[in-house]
Amino acid sequence: MGPSMAEGAPPAVPDKEKGSKLLPSLRLQSLDELLVGAVLKAGPTGTSVQGSKEALSLQTTSVNFRRFVQKSGPIFVAQDAVEGVVRWEDPAKTSFYAAAWAILCYWPALVVLIPNVILVSILVTTYRARKYTNGPPPEDKDGPTPLAKDPPTEGSVDYFANLQNIQIMMGRVADVTDVLRSFVPYLTWRDERLTRSLFLFSVLSSFLLASVARFIPWRFVFFLLGESTLLLGHPLVQTFLTDAKPRVWTHERRKRAFATWTRLIEDDELRDDELDCEVVEVQRIEVESRIGVPPATSPSSAAAASGGGGGATGSSSLSPSPSMSSLSDSLNPNGGSTTGGTSTTSEIWQPEAVVGGDLPTGFRWLSSRWQDIPPPADGAIDSEGWAYIFLDGSRSNGPSKIVVALNPAEKDKVVWAQTRRRRLTRRAIKNPLL
Repeated sequence: MGPSMAEGAPPAVPDKEKGSKLLPSLRLQSLDELLVGAVLKAGPTGTSVQGSKEALSLQTTSVNFRRFVQKSGPIFVAQDAVEGVVRWEDPAKTSFYAAAWAILCYWPALVVLIPNVILVSILVTTYRARKYTNGPPPEDKDGPTPLAKDPPTEGSVDYFANLQNIQIMMGRVADVTDVLRSFVPYLTWRDERLTRSLFLFSVLSSFLLASVARFIPWRFVFFLLGESTLLLGHPLVQTFLTDAKPRVWTHERRKRAFATWTRLIEDDELRDDELDCEVVEVQRIEVESRIGVPPATSPSSAAAASGGGGGATGSSSLSPSPSMSSLSDSLNPNGGSTTGGTSTTSEIWQPEAVVGGDLPTGFRWLSSRWQDIPPPADGAIDSEGWAYIFLDGSRSNGPSKIVVALNPAEKDKVVWAQTRRRRLTRRAIKNPLL
């Protein structure tokens, strides 16, 4: 249960001075300053910003916010209760809800009983709290159950707890909004190719679903959705998924899946007179050399940076190189970064040679950007396709590797790569008019 509805004796209500000592980083005066600043930036007070809605008022904003903080406790109590069921904090309670969901899926008509069941549960809980507990008497303002408690006063522990929950809620809303906004380009025809594919898929799938909807066992579908939600929330399942995700959905598999999806979209864009035209794959090899002095690194940190040496599966944690900005624009006209980078300010990679990459005569680009090839069997390239080459001819997926000393009296050495290279590909199609 949330702090605003805790059972037993209510917490002591400190005055504002004690509240500021309890949480010195959160002062009520700072909340007033925040609200005043937000309203003043929004525009003149006493005017309606959105037509027929209530006029914007500094006093109303401050009063309503304080009221919301005081009376939002039940919202977070319900939220904590739902999260507790999904996370299996009480296995018996979660098992009960799983069984109840199965019964509802088998007899959907029982859904009309849900309001009555909720009301009966509340009445039974309050009756037990009144008859079988040693809490406050029934006529007390804080008893006999948490439902009868008054909203927390300003500066109390419960008041600050509600503020903390509001802070978490605002962060979650902002995070969800950012995730949803990442899909906006697919819906606004900014990338006409992707949006057209999404539109065609939606239309065709609608006809397909309309034709098979009556054959779908919807009770079983909703049963699986509900039970799988509870099952995925179990701690053992969460631990298994956390351990399995890096092994199953690796960076190389994500890259292959993205390349396959991109190629399907590109092929779908071909005109009828281009279906039988020749398609070639243009290759481009980039070579860069190190300039500057490599940073002094211990063998342990070098292993962490390069994934443990040559042929490891780790990737170079390098920042983008400022000397490669112009080359990055030529490789990725859409603005994405496709170049490698530097590990520190004293270690910079500069272009040494670019081989190939010219558009054949009579062809046009089919792909919109250059793509690095899938990693080789030894995995000796980093996440951006760079293979680091050392003086002994060995390759690694990181800028450094550890050379184990043959003499026990000597220490292991960190060797830095002086050159790196990668191979990029881009598809081109022959112009049927030439």
